[in-house]
Amino acid sequence: MSFHCSEANRPVTASDSLVVMAAHSALPASAGRPNLEVTLKLYDPEVVQELLQRNEGTERDDYMRLALRIGVLALRLAGGQVDEKRLREEGERLVRDVQREMEDYLHPERGRLRVSMASFVEGDRSAVARTITEKLGETSPIFRLLDPKNSDGLKQQLARSVQEIVDAHAQGIKGQLSLDQPDSALSRLKRTMEGQVQEMQKSQTAFHTEVREALEGLRSAKKANERGTVHGLEFEAALSEEVARLSQGFGDVAVATGTTTGVIKNNKTGDIVVTLGAESAAPGVNIVWEAKQAGGVNLKMALDELDEARRNRQAQVGVFVFSAKSAPQGLEPFGRYNNDVVIVWDSEDPAQSLLVRAAYSLARALAMREKQQGADTAKALRAMDEAVQSVARQVEHLGDLKTWAETVQSSGKKIADRAAKMRDDLQVAVGKMDTQLAALRAGEEA
Repeated sequence: MSFHCSEANRPVTASDSLVVMAAHSALPASAGRPNLEVTLKLYDPEVVQELLQRNEGTERDDYMRLALRIGVLALRLAGGQVDEKRLREEGERLVRDVQREMEDYLHPERGRLRVSMASFVEGDRSAVARTITEKLGETSPIFRLLDPKNSDGLKQQLARSVQEIVDAHAQGIKGQLSLDQPDSALSRLKRTMEGQVQEMQKSQTAFHTEVREALEGLRSAKKANERGTVHGLEFEAALSEEVARLSQGFGDVAVATGTTTGVIKNNKTGDIVVTLGAESAAPGVNIVWEAKQAGGVNLKMALDELDEARRNRQAQVGVFVFSAKSAPQGLEPFGRYNNDVVIVWDSEDPAQSLLVRAAYSLARALAMREKQQGADTAKALRAMDEAVQSVARQVEHLGDLKTWAETVQSSGKKIADRAAKMRDDLQVAVGKMDTQLAALRAGEEA
């Protein structure tokens, strides 16, 4: 292969450049190797300047062959991208070393003998091959830099950098999840949650306090009502409702009079007045009822109040009803005292409605007795007293019934048996009263 440079004597300027000019043709092989003749016209100022410094002929041709081979090998080795800066530095160092080797071998001023360019650039042991191996081979800095197994290589450096970043992030995350660090996210979250829990506890404590105070207020109000006028009016209203219902069954007329004055000036004693109906044995006779919820009233006071109520309401018979919650201790639940009837009634217990009915029937019988006197009346009165005693006994059993109801599992049979017997006995007692009332009515008609 030969190269020809035209305008060899022209000074090189910055406008010079490289252009491919001529076609190339294959020549016969020399020493069994292929060869190629190329004709180039060069315009690159640096290349042209470098070539012009060599003598035309063999010296220049050898230099051009060496430069072309080095360029081809360098392009082949640089096929993949590596660290651009390191590669450029190694390439520049390679060029300097090759140039120095060439100058040592080829420069005539050094007094060195010319050698064949083939021996310089061809073969695994040539100067160029050794230089390239030194700079790009397995022991070269570039190879070690790109070797994935090398601890100082790019891969390991990159892996260490990534690991350091990951470790730093992991340490940061670990620190944020540590309760030992007062400024960590977990510590701040803990303090926030503790503050919220404390606020909730305060709110719950305040709520429980308010509920307890409200319940205590309700209990106090209930006790006050039980002792005072409000609950007394409720008890009176319940009795008035019960008496009104019974009066309709007997054909009588019941009127609530607790808020109106009677014949005594400015006197409202007597809560309910029952006037016997026209079909009774004593039509027009009045029975006065007095309800007492407040405590502190004994039997004598009750009878005195009934006497005043009879006079105030122009009644012949009176019924005094104690509340079971405030009745005097030891008082019989059902009793007759001449023309007065005294009972102890639990308005919240439906089973005691028979007690009010018994008092109603006895009061009617006493009213009829006032209307009709005689042996038959005395006999009827004795029968009613017996019925009163029976009713009193049954009412006492109501207390046992309430106690047993509180332990209903163990006393269920007792409750059922006692309730059945009480119902029968009360029905018999009230039936006797009704019979005596009928007898009194029949005697009056005769």
